[in-house]
This record gives sequence, structure tokens and C-alpha cells, in this order.
Amino acid sequence: MKTQELTLDQLGFVGRGRSRHRPRDAAFLYGGPFPFVQTGDVKKAGLYLREYEQTYSEAGLAQSKLWPVGTLCITVAANIAETSILATQACFPRQCDWVHR
Repeated sequence: MKTQELTLDQLGFVGRGRSRHRPRDAAFLYGGPFPFVQTGDVKKAGLYLREYEQTYSEAGLAQSKLWPVGTLCITVAANIAETSILATQACFPRQCDWVHR
């Protein structure tokens, strides 16, 4: 199989996670059904991210965004440059960049 070198923008749209509030300072954002992925989750994940420590509530989702399966997560703070592919829909904060086609 032949491989080809590509830049991230050739793989898809490159952007940044979104959170209007600092999640650890706003308890009402937690505890719902929506996976909330943080940099530590990406670091532990390996190729596919299936496990996460926290979830967002409806209020958390309203100030964030739910990214689809197959989104590539790249950490840009704390655990810098760790990567994993979402195996489930999830939200993530500004400390993660993402690539999605």
C-alpha cells in the first residue's frame, strides 16, 4: 500500500474545541448524557477514544458542541500534542484542537 504525506488541512476542517465557561468552575455544566473529553482522556486513549471521565449536562452542551465519531482530537495544553480519534460523539474544551472531514 502506498502512503501519501498530507497536511492537517488536507484531511479536513481544523478547529478548536469550545467551552464558554471554565468547566471545573461551573458544576451545572456536568452530569448529563454528553461525553466531555479532556486532555487526560486523549492521552490515555490510544488510537480510538472510547472512555472519558466526565459528561456534560444540557447546559454544558448548549455552551459547547458535540463532535461526531471519527473526529481527530489533538491536545494543545497540559498533555500537548497527544492525539486520538473519537469512537463516540463527544464535546471537548479549548485545550483540544480537532480535525473533521
